[in-house]
Amino acid sequence: MEVTNTQQVHDLLPQLDPYLALDFRRAHGELMHNLSMDAGTYRTGPVEVVYGDHPAHGGRSASADNLASGIASAAFIAYLSGLTNVSYSATQYALFSSMMLLLPKFIAGFSGDFVNAHGYANFFTATALLGLPVLVMVWLASRVLPVQKKA
Repeated sequence: MEVTNTQQVHDLLPQLDPYLALDFRRAHGELMHNLSMDAGTYRTGPVEVVYGDHPAHGGRSASADNLASGIASAAFIAYLSGLTNVSYSATQYALFSSMMLLLPKFIAGFSGDFVNAHGYANFFTATALLGLPVLVMVWLASRVLPVQKKA
């Protein structure tokens, strides 16, 4: 279905004006034809992940995930900045940040297989549980590592 819809939008491209909202909604309607109830319209509320006939998670979970991801990324950048040597900061930062993303990007490639085998609800639960060991390690680090006061 998605491939057919994409082909139809590709055929429509010469007729569409990228600066017109009407054409944008028309392209969206074609892309989402038979995939979404409100294809070709602007959203008026949060989007929910539906599993069968029941909403599995509302739009609030995506917002919370984005907020948590932003906070974690900012904290990790601050941590990496402290690890780098001033003489080689750009090179070391690039290496550290690439290493940080290597395993998560590799694992993310298999998320579709997990969803197909176990469903969205179990996928979201499993990914939430993956964060618990990190929280425990952060708590332990705050108890063990001394806080240095700047003079």
